[in-house]
Amino acid sequence: MHLKAREARIEWSPEQLSQRRHLLAQNSRLTLLVERQQFPNLATRALGLCCRRLSADWLEMHGHPIVAVESFVDSQLMFRGTAALKAQSLPPRLAPYEQAAQPRPLSGKPLLSLLDRLPAVREPRSTHGRRHPWPAILGIVCLAKLAGVAGSQRDIAGFAKRLNQTQRRQLSC
Repeated sequence: MHLKAREARIEWSPEQLSQRRHLLAQNSRLTLLVERQQFPNLATRALGLCCRRLSADWLEMHGHPIVAVESFVDSQLMFRGTAALKAQSLPPRLAPYEQAAQPRPLSGKPLLSLLDRLPAVREPRSTHGRRHPWPAILGIVCLAKLAGVAGSQRDIAGFAKRLNQTQRRQLSC
């Protein structure tokens, strides 16, 4: 579901992508084995009939509608798809289906790179009661913000609890 060209065309922010990507459907394969002259525009008509039902069927089955359907075609045939999904806010009839942004998953390599780039910040805590090194705390806060965690210390602590052992080790926790 991650397509750079589509995401650039829609112009959603990273948070909007996380909240709205489930409203898109893809048709990655359609093959018609008929003569074009015998059934002109058959693929367009078939896809049109399917698309007219798709959103209502999807709403019934999955609890949210479909806003756009992508069909992948041979670029040499010069078909051009368009989408009216660039609005900052979804229309009122679709707004209830927008999901909360989910923190993006992390891999090990960016963690090491981030730690190497953190500025040397003086330790503000007293020596009593320290459980984790100061660079590890800064790393967790930076990662939480990069992953889209918005909010308080409690939200960042929740993010830190979801880190796996490898990630924690790389942060020197």
